[in-house]
Amino acid sequence: MSTFEPTRRGHAVLLFAVGFVLIVAAWLMGVAARVAQQPAVPTLPPADVAPPAQFGLYGEAWDYVNQEFYGDRPAPAQITDGAIEGMVEALDDPWALVVTGSNDGAAAMPPSLSADDPVAPQLIAPLGLWIADTSRGARVLAVVPDGPAAKADLQADDLIVRAQNHNADAATPTPSPTAAATEAAPALGGRNPVTSGDRPTPVAVQLADDSQPTVEVIVSRSDKTIFASSLTRARATAMAPAAATFADGVLTLRIAHMGAGVSAALDAAIAAAIAGATPKSVVLDLRDDPGGSRSELASIAGRFMTGPVWIKRTRTASDAAQSAEPPSGGAPLFGLPLVILVNGGTGDEAEMLASALREVAGATLVGETTFGHGTLQSLTDVGRVQLRMTTGTWTSPKGVALTDAGLKPDEVVEGRQAQDDAAAKLVGQDASASAAGSGG
Repeated sequence: MSTFEPTRRGHAVLLFAVGFVLIVAAWLMGVAARVAQQPAVPTLPPADVAPPAQFGLYGEAWDYVNQEFYGDRPAPAQITDGAIEGMVEALDDPWALVVTGSNDGAAAMPPSLSADDPVAPQLIAPLGLWIADTSRGARVLAVVPDGPAAKADLQADDLIVRAQNHNADAATPTPSPTAAATEAAPALGGRNPVTSGDRPTPVAVQLADDSQPTVEVIVSRSDKTIFASSLTRARATAMAPAAATFADGVLTLRIAHMGAGVSAALDAAIAAAIAGATPKSVVLDLRDDPGGSRSELASIAGRFMTGPVWIKRTRTASDAAQSAEPPSGGAPLFGLPLVILVNGGTGDEAEMLASALREVAGATLVGETTFGHGTLQSLTDVGRVQLRMTTGTWTSPKGVALTDAGLKPDEVVEGRQAQDDAAAKLVGQDASASAAGSGG
């Protein structure tokens, strides 16, 4: 008996120790999983790189070309432009753009480019495309639902590297998109423009020209796929920047973009929809919203929250926060259950808004992972040349970096109708819970 009792106690102690170790291990695994789900905060910016000593190699190469090339040498301005473009191209910055001088020496600015908003989305309404010009082509920011681009399966983050107006009556049909269709892009010689260093002619002007019924495009995707597609122009219709509906206590807001005047349009839409009633919950639809103006973002955020909306981080200055602006008219929507619909076309300022409202206003994100534009660009005049490149990053109000991975929704739901249904269910539950909690 004296031997049996200690043995049994030893077994009990051993079982307790094993159980305790398993519980601690499970807790640590849970913590690790939560940490892994958070986007990594960028490290400190890299140190400066010293330029080549007096750019001697460039001078030697030019001396050799100038003395030995048997043909007409380019003008000095062309040589300089090519050198600058090559330097910026070496940055491997997907948002970089060099605007060189035109024949009269003045820089030819793309219509969507400004110093205050250097990656402003540009709408090509007949094709249902939001694009931004880059040094490699037109990057697709979002597609208009049910538009020609959506029907042709173009997606956010596609790169349009060639675009050509075409008369469909006298054309050979464009091949259907396939993963192996590099031969469908003879102008590229089978090379992928993402990795080959090609700098194609800007396509925005051709896309905007509606003199022909169709546009043939060569598209490069991040998975290194190149394919050709034909977009049949639709009749250009005015796109409402903001819309609102109100039913059963649920205020549903749709923001198509964040261009100039959208916050005022949103105020007018809300006032007309609720007609003095008090919403119990809100659904905010930011799907295929490519962003736009950060001042408009601040005004829209002020409807739902106070304090910082996003924080800017650069190499040369202290972090700076942009705060929400109180609404100038209408009632704020503070404290209401809020569901935000997002997808791969939700980008830039729309991502900033969704991130801030999730952290500050307790919003639930439903849909698909967002675009992932977690960097900031600047536009600078350098002599007669204008350079746009990435000069910083932004974080959420709590300091979480978006990175290129985008925002991951709280509830992953694919398909617009399924997303609408999931949002309606969530706000219905939240509204019922709020009513029950208040004794209503």
